[in-house]
Amino acid sequence: MMEIEKAIQYLQLNVNRNKKLISYFEKEGFDIAKALSVEDGFDDGGIYKGDGELYLENTNSGFCFLLRTENSLYKKNHHLPIVEGDWVFTTIFLYSEGKDEYKQFQGVLPYDISFGETEDTMTKKIGVEPDLVNNFIRKWNNLNGVELSLSSIEDNKPKVIIVSKFVL
Repeated sequence: MMEIEKAIQYLQLNVNRNKKLISYFEKEGFDIAKALSVEDGFDDGGIYKGDGELYLENTNSGFCFLLRTENSLYKKNHHLPIVEGDWVFTTIFLYSEGKDEYKQFQGVLPYDISFGETEDTMTKKIGVEPDLVNNFIRKWNNLNGVELSLSSIEDNKPKVIIVSKFVL
């Protein structure tokens, strides 16, 4: 089972240059060499690649990893094609049951929050007010060095928890 705290330690690492990250993805069931070689679009292994983004989906375990090209991330590279550059691990999506055909993530969620709790209950557990609130998302820009978002809110209950880390 994917452990969120372990996954967080790999955020912002370059998959093209980090053997520990490659090994971690392989332990989670992803063939990184295959994923990096996929053309734009889905393949039958839960991989989607397009516009400088690479999604590694595990619908049965309720999570998805997002990698982005350096050119799509860094302002200094704004003049370069976003589909080029090394791949950086930036984001973890954790899903509740049935959202986008995912099974519910069964691991421990950050801040001891749980799927099925309301936005307000989750916010109280997190302990600080979010930096952004609207009808679709509650977002904290810096919680111990990561962004945390409660997203896809239905009946006042988030269906997706997003953990990300970007260097701009």
